[in-house]
Amino acid sequence: MDCMDIKNKLFEIWENRLPEPELSRAKEHIAGCTSCTAMLSSFSSIMDMIEKDKQAVYNPFLTTRLLQKMESHAIAGEHKVLVHLPVILRPVLAVALILLAVLTGFLAGKQGKHFTTKSAYERNLNSMKADLFISDLNDEDKTMELYK
Repeated sequence: MDCMDIKNKLFEIWENRLPEPELSRAKEHIAGCTSCTAMLSSFSSIMDMIEKDKQAVYNPFLTTRLLQKMESHAIAGEHKVLVHLPVILRPVLAVALILLAVLTGFLAGKQGKHFTTKSAYERNLNSMKADLFISDLNDEDKTMELYK
């Protein structure tokens, strides 16, 4: 047997479920191989821990007592004024945040106008078009824009 066979049949070796000739070859290999010995001992310790956990008896009323204690703390906390204070302030806080967001948006938009200012030529051209009721650029305007 080699290390891969031991690894594949580790559970059977631990439970002694292999046929006798194969089990004796496996034990012989494990005795001579340090990595397989370490692997079997780690596996055995894990399986022992699982068996101990299966045998542990837990108190069935533990969850009931924990839930009752949590409820009693919640009820005791309801009579304090400080607990109600955040509930009262929630709408006020929401309105203040909305106003702050609107003000921030307004100021950001006002700052953005500085970046979109048109040149004097464009302002004059647009005012002339408005005076003459010209909606689209004609060919002359397009060529002037290209050679600008």
